[in-house]
Formats: sequence, C-alpha cells, structure tokens
Amino acid sequence: MVSRPAIICLVCLFGFMGCTAVRHRSVGKAASALIHGDASNEPLIVTGIDAQTIGRLAAAARVPMGFVGWDLMSKTQRPAIVATGRPLRQVLDDMTRADPRYRWEDNHGVIVIAVTGGLEDAARLLDATTDGVRLKNADSSDAFGVIARLVGVPPNESGIGDTKRFSVTLPPTRTLREMLNAVVQSHGTLAWSLTPSNNPQLPLSVALFAGETGIGVGVPLETVRRGASPVHGIIKYRREARPKAVLARTIARDDLVPLRRPCICESFVRRLARTTGVPMGLEFVSGGPRPVHVPETDVTGFRLRDVLVALTAAQPEYEWRQVNKIIVFRPKGAWENGDDPLSRLVDGVQLHDEPTQKVVQTVLSRFGLPNANKYHFPDTRKITLDQPRGSALDLLNALANAHGQLVWTWEDLQPEERGSGWRYRLMFSTIGGGGSGYSVP
Repeated sequence: MVSRPAIICLVCLFGFMGCTAVRHRSVGKAASALIHGDASNEPLIVTGIDAQTIGRLAAAARVPMGFVGWDLMSKTQRPAIVATGRPLRQVLDDMTRADPRYRWEDNHGVIVIAVTGGLEDAARLLDATTDGVRLKNADSSDAFGVIARLVGVPPNESGIGDTKRFSVTLPPTRTLREMLNAVVQSHGTLAWSLTPSNNPQLPLSVALFAGETGIGVGVPLETVRRGASPVHGIIKYRREARPKAVLARTIARDDLVPLRRPCICESFVRRLARTTGVPMGLEFVSGGPRPVHVPETDVTGFRLRDVLVALTAAQPEYEWRQVNKIIVFRPKGAWENGDDPLSRLVDGVQLHDEPTQKVVQTVLSRFGLPNANKYHFPDTRKITLDQPRGSALDLLNALANAHGQLVWTWEDLQPEERGSGWRYRLMFSTIGGGGSGYSVP
C-alpha cells in the first residue's frame, strides 16, 4: 500500500499556537493515568526516550508532558517497553531505569522527562523570564507562534494541526518553562520539548507535539546567552469570531505574513482558508498540480469573493462554488461530470461527538482504504458527522463543514506512485497547518 504519512512530524519549522486558563492537578494524579492505545490504534511500544516518544505518550495517557534531552537522531535504542494498558508512572519508571541519563517528575500535573545533566543551555533557556502572555480562545498553532516569538523567531504559517481551543494567562516575570507547561496543561494532551541541535547559531530547538506530530523552531544563540525573552511587553493574542457571511469576509493578516503569489494550489488555498476562517476543498485538474506563474500580490484586506473571482479568471481551468459554509475549487465542468472520480457513490457516516481522527479514519474507509483505523490525523477535537450515502464529493464537503477548520485536496497520483490499484491522493489538513495525505483507489 502506498500512503503519504503526516505532513508534519518536523522539528525546526515555524508555527503558531494557543491556550486556556492554567489548571493545576494534584501531584501524582497525572502519573497514575492509564495509557491507552497509540494514535494509530496499535499498541504503544517504547524503545527509547526522545521528543516524539514523549508526544505519543502524552496523547496516549491524555496527560500534558514535557521533554528536555536528546533528539531522535542521537537517542540510544533500548529494550522494548509495552506501554498500552499500564499506568504512566510504571512506564516512566521502566524508561528511566533503561536509560538512567533521564529522570521524570510530576510538575503540578505536567509530567516532565529531563536529562540528569549536560544540557546547561537548555536549563538556562527554560529559566528565561518573560513579560507575560495572555492567549484567549487560541489553538495549538496560535500557541506555537507565541512560543516562537518568545525565543526571538518571527512566526510563520506552519502548525501542528490540533484545533482544540484553550486560553492561557501568565503574569510578567514568569519563565519560559512555566509558559510551556501552561500551554500543554491548558490543552490537556500536548507535549513540549527542548533539544540541542548541531547548528551553532541555533543551538537549541523548542517544539510542540500533538501525539506523534510535532512542529519546532531553532532558538537563536543570542536568546540562549541572554537568559531572557527578547520580547518586551506582554504578548496578547485573541482569536476572534468571524462574520457569518462567508464571501464578505476579508483576508486577515492572521500570522503577520501577507498572502502573496495567489494561485489555485494547495499552499495558497490552505493559507486563504486560514486567513478567512473558511474551510475549503480543492480537486486538482487531471494530471495533478501544474506550475503557476503569477506576480507577487498582497491580497490582505480584499473580500474573499473578489479573490475567488480573480483566481478563476487567472486560472480558467477551475471553477469555484460555495457549498454550505465552505469554498470548493474543481476543474471546469467537473460539477456536472458523472464520470468524475468524486462523483462515485460512497456509504454514509454517522458519528456523534467523536475525535476528529476517528471521523477521518471512517471517511477514509468509505474511499476503500484498507486498515483506515491505523492512520494518524493530528487533531484531538471532537466533532459530529451525520452524512447519508451519496457522492464522494458530498462526504468530503460534509466533513469539512462538520469540522469547520479543515481543507481537503484531491489529485491524481503520478504514474510512478501508482500500484495495487492506487490512483488518487486524498489529503486533509487543518487551517492551522497540520494534516496527512493518503493514497486511495
């Protein structure tokens, strides 16, 4: 089977992040949490201590966590430890016995696994003071953008993809460690990490994980040496509600980066969705994405309707339509073409208040993807999807509408990618930036 795994699972990109008021659990309660199945519904097996493993543990135990230590490339392989079905405390004890370079502690409800020594730069950065943070109704991408700013890096449009909303308020003089703990605790199942890098100008990398999917950024040497955040003044971020009229919405400078080089392509459509708060869908013309040469244009402040009209005028092989509360781009004539692959009939989906990952897995199964329940999607928010049997297009649009912050894309696989009946690639990503691609019949 050919499958495109998650788009992210990276460390050293830029992103955005979010939070909720800081809650404190009693010491010991977090460590006693029972570890559930892995995000892929496979048993969680631990073979070493690294940032991604801690992210998976946090999601499986449903406990916020932190990690200070070596990255995946430098970890030492240890005997396999079965984690699923066991208390987190027992698994952590087994891990630190197997690798005595590490210790763990329950920091008021956040489980932190850290090296016992040797990373003085990391300790100094975690103790760096800030002038305060106030986040309201934000998500993980918003929150990570604030983390990037706190260590002296401009935000960008990348993100984890988890869209659960939360808030965080920290007064001045609080440390970066307290900020990171507040973010993961306010969300509930995220994990943060701080690891060394081989770049002398970016000696550390700070990252945020939602399960196995992470996003990170290199920390400038100057910030590490200073021992304090370079940001002066409290950072305030509030995600405002959008107007209900979809086409009348204006393009916001949501992440301080103007939209440029507008085109009907995956990257721009995803950014257009983010800056308007409108879920979108994109079916590429036959043969897949084509090179598009457009002048650099800042469309910030334009109405969405005007941008859509301009896009299809520049690329007349596409048409756009508003379907309920989403915008969908399709090849010209595809809407009336009964032979289009998205006109195929698929079974319906009836799921109530289930995690987005489970809903996505069920939708994938309707497209004929075997073992769909093993595929990861980086979003813990719960949604309801009630869609009867109908066209594949109807199901994709219903999913995007039910989620409210989703972008789907559909394209032909390249000839060299096809095999065993796989012909298309279906991709889901949140407007915060995270997602996964899957090969389907």
